Amino acid sequence: MTKVSRSQKRNPMPPVALIGTGPVSRSLGWALHHAGYPISAVIGRNLPQACRMQRQLDADLAGNRIGYVPERVKIVFLAVPDDQIVLVAVELAQSSFLDETCTAIHCSGALPASVMSPLRARGVSLLSFHPMMSFPRGSRKPSLRGVSIGIEGEPQAVPLGMRIARDIGAVPVEIPTELKTSYHLAAVWASNFLEGLIDQAASLMDEISRDRSQSLQMLEPLIQGTIDQIKRTGIEGALTGPAMRGDLGTIRRHLETLATQHPEYSRLYRDMTRYIITTLVKDIGDNHQRILDLLEDR
Repeated sequence: MTKVSRSQKRNPMPPVALIGTGPVSRSLGWALHHAGYPISAVIGRNLPQACRMQRQLDADLAGNRIGYVPERVKIVFLAVPDDQIVLVAVELAQSSFLDETCTAIHCSGALPASVMSPLRARGVSLLSFHPMMSFPRGSRKPSLRGVSIGIEGEPQAVPLGMRIARDIGAVPVEIPTELKTSYHLAAVWASNFLEGLIDQAASLMDEISRDRSQSLQMLEPLIQGTIDQIKRTGIEGALTGPAMRGDLGTIRRHLETLATQHPEYSRLYRDMTRYIITTLVKDIGDNHQRILDLLEDR
């Protein structure tokens, strides 16, 4: 079996089809369903997962082919990996029901809505709709309430994106197309790079605890406390540590330890300490230039 149908229900909101069954699609579908949007179809290569989503979202249909998207659909969400968006758009463009009353929306933070250009010939409006949050594999429908949504696309489609974001309790933020890459870089810096930094901090702590879970447990209050303090006082107000205090001797000992035990972290330590001193602190007294000289690669 490749398609499961249910009777259509009346609803004043435009019918939605979800293409994709991953964590973004599950969370978005859940939010749309609870906001009153009728989910007409859930389409995914994993039919059992599509059927589970159909039941959870009270959707009319589940299938594993884009051709199963019903003709009544007016909004199609492409919640698929970035490198599949164009391929899905090409296949979706073959659907006979598409016209100027339809909107195609992808959920990529990096790509502009225009990557779905094969749909333009059908008159479909194009939009990108990116929740600024993490969707780990295996996560269970995290709420989108209060989450910022990056909205970018064609002028006629942007108001719809803003409306959907507000309807699901999120905060819409319009992103100029030319700044889409910068927007996504900010997300990578705040999420992926933070995870990398925490992993490196845990690696250093592992030498003491000999256990990764204990290392993370030891670091968690510091990490959470830093985030909480940033929310209260801003980044500069939350800043602490040797770079903020101008502790030349401590920074020298850090560099010596890194050189002998963790040379792979040395460049990052130098770059981050230099950034803090020159951008966030700006002046730490007599040791300012001495520390900058110490941070130079030898």
